[in-house]
Amino acid sequence: ISQASRHEQRVLHFYATFAEIPNQPRTIKRRQYLDFVIQKLTKHRPVMYRLYLIQLIRDTEVLPLLVRLEFVGVIVIYALKSAPIWLIATIAALIMYLIIFQMMPIYSNIKQNLWTKLLPIDEKTKQKAFQQLAKQVMYVTTILLVMVSFLHGWLTAIVVITIMGIIGIFLNQLYILNKIK
Repeated sequence: ISQASRHEQRVLHFYATFAEIPNQPRTIKRRQYLDFVIQKLTKHRPVMYRLYLIQLIRDTEVLPLLVRLEFVGVIVIYALKSAPIWLIATIAALIMYLIIFQMMPIYSNIKQNLWTKLLPIDEKTKQKAFQQLAKQVMYVTTILLVMVSFLHGWLTAIVVITIMGIIGIFLNQLYILNKIK
């Protein structure tokens, strides 16, 4: 491990350990039961990916909001038994957009943090790490919504997975990069 990499890991560990700072408008709550998930997902990933994942999991506003959006999306798609396929696919795409839209403050909050300015990591690496996290969240969203759309039939599930794939590529390659800049 290089000297810069060790420095990155120490700064990240310091940030992750002392994330609760007084007089800050946002609160961070350590969820120890999810530490196993953090370790498994970040095993061979960049330091910035770990930082974004920790921020997502420990944020008291964003994670509960994302879980509620997923839950609402599953319920709405399940409730649309006699709806046309295009409506189900549109709602699934909107749910994915809303989830990614709600994740954007994670990037800006970490970018404004003093600790991340100390890391010798270029901006493109930070952006790619955030895109990786967003891609994983989109995979989970797609899997959940496609599983629910199977209740409406094979054709609906195929259309939903196709639309979700197209929207996922658009969001990850264009929307996120545009919002980050």
